[in-house]
Amino acid sequence: MVRGQIKQARIIIANRAAEIIMEEGITDYHFAKRKAAKYLDYHSSDFLPSNDEIDDALKEYQKIYQVDIDPTLVDKIKNEALMIMEIFKSFNPHLVGQLIDGLIPKYPIIQINLYTDNMKEIEYLLLNNSIEFDLKEKNISEKRTKKKSLRNIPIIKIDGPYFPIELKILDENDFKLKKNNYIKSLPQDIKDVPMVVIINNGSASAAEIVTGALKDHKRATILGTRSFGKGSVQSILPMMNGSAIKLTTARYFTPNGTSIQGKGIEPDITIKDGTESLAYREEDIPDSLSNPQDKGKKEDKPLTNGPTPEQKEALKNFKPIKFGTDEDIQYVEALKILKGMGDQAAMSKN
Repeated sequence: MVRGQIKQARIIIANRAAEIIMEEGITDYHFAKRKAAKYLDYHSSDFLPSNDEIDDALKEYQKIYQVDIDPTLVDKIKNEALMIMEIFKSFNPHLVGQLIDGLIPKYPIIQINLYTDNMKEIEYLLLNNSIEFDLKEKNISEKRTKKKSLRNIPIIKIDGPYFPIELKILDENDFKLKKNNYIKSLPQDIKDVPMVVIINNGSASAAEIVTGALKDHKRATILGTRSFGKGSVQSILPMMNGSAIKLTTARYFTPNGTSIQGKGIEPDITIKDGTESLAYREEDIPDSLSNPQDKGKKEDKPLTNGPTPEQKEALKNFKPIKFGTDEDIQYVEALKILKGMGDQAAMSKN
C-alpha cells in the first residue's frame, strides 16, 4: 500500500478512535486506536495513528460536535480537580488527559499524575481524609535505555462528587525528567553555534519572546530594528449566545523580567530595512495596554482612520525587497557577522 493510502487510513482510524474516546469515556489511547482499527478492519500496526494524531482528531471532534459546552459542567470539573490537587499538593499534582486540552468527553474522568517514591504516604493521606479508593496497577512500556521495558504504575480510582478520578502514581525521578532542561543534552557544537536573529517592527508576540530570551541569555546577536511590542496574552471565552469575549489574561516578560509591552525588543545592532517609515507598533494602537514598568501614565493615542499622509506617501514609493538576496541589507549584514563569529571561533580553537 502506498504512503498516501497509509496516511489516509491513519486519519480515518484516528477519527474513529477520537469518537470512541469522547463517546465511551475511554482514556487509554492505545486501546482506543486498536479498537478503532479492528472496527474498521485494519490489521497492520502501520495503520495505527500516533497519540498526537489522535489529539488532533479529538480537537476536530470538539469543533464539530461540542460547539456549545455547558459552563456549569466546566466549573464542576475544574472545582473537583482543584479540590483533589489541593489535597495532594505536596506530591506535585499535574492534571493530564483530554481535560487539560479543554476536551470534555461524554463521560469525563479527571486524571491527575502524582509524584512520590513512597506510595504509603498517599494511602495514608487518603485514609486521613476519609476518601474511599480502589488501587490497581497498570503496565506501561517505556524506553529509558536502548531497550524497552515494562513498569507497573499504581492507579488510584476515586468516586468524586460529580466525576470519577484517576490518580496515576509516578516516581520522583519522573518529575525530575519532566522538568529536564533538554538544551543540556544537546551536542556542544549546537549549543555553541553562532546565531544572529533578525527582527523588525513586524516581529511580534512569540517571535519577541524567543528573541528576548536569546538576548537576555546572551545566546544570540539581535540585528535589525525595534520589534512590535506585543507583551500580552489574550484568551477567547465562548459565550452561550454564540459570541465570544477576547480577554487579556497574562503578560509576557523576558527572562530578566523586562516587559516588552509597547516597547518591543531593541536590537544589539540597528540595521534599517526600509520599512521604518511604514512601521506600526503596539504603542500606536489606540487604547492598547500600557507597560507595567512605566512610571508615568500612558498617553492616549488619537483615533486614526487609516495611514497618515506621510505613511501614504512612503507606501506609494516603497519597493519590496526579496528576502535572502543581496538587496536584503539585514540578511547581508547578518551573514557578515556570522562569518566573523565563525572565523573567531576557529582561531580560538587553534
